[in-house]
Amino acid sequence: MSNNIQIAVKSIHCDDDTDEATDDEPFVVVFAVDITPLAAGVPVTLPKAAVTVTGPWSEGDDPPDHGTVKLPPLSAGQTENSLDAIPVVWRKHCWGLVNGEGAPIEDPDNVILLVSLLERDDGSNSDWRGSFEAAMTGDLAAAVNNGGSRSDLVATLKDRFNANVNTVRKIGFPNRDDQIGLSKELRLDNDDLKAARKGTTTKSLRFQGDGGADYTVNFELTSS
Repeated sequence: MSNNIQIAVKSIHCDDDTDEATDDEPFVVVFAVDITPLAAGVPVTLPKAAVTVTGPWSEGDDPPDHGTVKLPPLSAGQTENSLDAIPVVWRKHCWGLVNGEGAPIEDPDNVILLVSLLERDDGSNSDWRGSFEAAMTGDLAAAVNNGGSRSDLVATLKDRFNANVNTVRKIGFPNRDDQIGLSKELRLDNDDLKAARKGTTTKSLRFQGDGGADYTVNFELTSS
């Protein structure tokens, strides 16, 4: 039984889209942090962290369900982000942090997964990911240096996540990308890991806001 876990956005479901005149183009942003070295008391400069962007889907509510496409085998030196030029919503892995492949999770408390759902207007996903990752990495370093418990770290990173979303989403012109609700933590537990190691399990987060929008984001956890 493999202890390596893969986590990715499997699908989204729309109960209601935003009140904009045009169709929604939702996308999901995940900031993943592996705090295992901190929990073990190992002196490190910074925990491993990465940002993954899944989407956008071209229409939010018609049809209401939108899935992701499993990734093809990657060639040497190729990354999941290198597939962005192909007009498909790939099932990018948000756990692995280095190469997108599965990675061990011995303790769910050592994993922080912060998630936000946005609606694209004139923003760019490539600009989004790079700019947002740079901002969150800097904030992670400051938060780690401040010390405190895991809950303190999560609370700080959530605040910075929402602040950075508000800043980076202004990249688009004339209409900036809209955040649907505030960021949330995809909190793992031992039952999730046990189910994933046996096969596949799903966890969901619901996002509401921005003109009555109501979406559910479904994550797939599986062994690799």
